[in-house]
Amino acid sequence: MTAKKKLETIKDLKPDLRNANRGTEFGTALLEKSIREVGLGRSVLADKNGNLIGGNKTTEMAQSLGIEEIIVVHSDGKKLVVVQRDDLDIDSPEGRTMALLDNQVGKVNLDFDADVIKDLGDEFNLDITGMGLDPFDMSEVKKEKEVDEQVTTHVCPNCKYEW
Repeated sequence: MTAKKKLETIKDLKPDLRNANRGTEFGTALLEKSIREVGLGRSVLADKNGNLIGGNKTTEMAQSLGIEEIIVVHSDGKKLVVVQRDDLDIDSPEGRTMALLDNQVGKVNLDFDADVIKDLGDEFNLDITGMGLDPFDMSEVKKEKEVDEQVTTHVCPNCKYEW
C-alpha cells in the first residue's frame, strides 16, 4: 500500500482540474450564502494524495471565505462517515435553513460539461451511460437551458441576486 499524503490545511487539498461540474452562478451564490449563514455541514472527498474527488465547489468556496482548518477522517469506503454538528439542532431555524440550503445547492449548482464527461469516459473506459450520463443528451439540454436563460431573468426577493 502506498503512503498517504498528510493533509493539514485546506491548501493541502488539490482541486480536480477535470471536474465535470462547472457549477452555476446561482448555485455558487447560494453555496456562499449557506456557508456564511450556517457554516459547513457536509464532508468533501479526497484521494490518498489530497486530490478532491467530491466537494470541489465547497472547498473552493470555503477557502475563498477564509476557512483554512480541516478535519481529516481516514476511510477505506466500508463505513459511512458522519459529520455531526454539535452546535445545531434540526428543529431550529439554523438547522432547517441548513437542511433546505444543502438540498437546494445540490440541485442548482450542477452544470455538467459534456466534453469532460465524454473525454473521461473514453480515457478510463467508463460506462458513462450506465451512470445515467449521456454527453449527447447533456449537450442538447445545455443548448435548451441557454435559450431559456436568455428569455428568463430571476431575482432573489431577499438579497436581490439576479440569475
